[in-house]
Amino acid sequence: MGRLLMIVSVAGVVCLTGMADRGLVASPSPSTYYVVFLRLGPNYLSGRPPQEQSGFAEHAANMSRLAREGTLVIGGPLLEESNGAGITGAMLVLAADSEARARSIVEADPLVAGKVTEIGEIRRFVVGAASWKPPQACGSAGDDSSKRQPTK
Repeated sequence: MGRLLMIVSVAGVVCLTGMADRGLVASPSPSTYYVVFLRLGPNYLSGRPPQEQSGFAEHAANMSRLAREGTLVIGGPLLEESNGAGITGAMLVLAADSEARARSIVEADPLVAGKVTEIGEIRRFVVGAASWKPPQACGSAGDDSSKRQPTK
């Protein structure tokens, strides 16, 4: 879990800093980020891809809206390490002023509301240093991140 959190914090700070540089969100504050771990809920249809889960289209629209607003910093499915194909849950990094606010944002998502996923853990974290931005991260309109090279 420690390695995952380190990767999340590196990706999150680079993504958010890049968005702040372009005026999309305010500069990050160390006390306003929450990592939310979601696990599969009772209504998750095993063996079906995410796009076939009840409420997925609405979830995707919600995540896009949260990203545009600067609330969703980074997020995505967690995969089995053995073969990389099986989804075991998801992880979100949110800019929120409290754990209660982060929880309410996640609880309003259609996949959580429909019990396809459920909140496993919410952890506040402080962003450390970062030196790399994944090419497809923060894929908003006008984002030229695919042209950037990792920094050393």
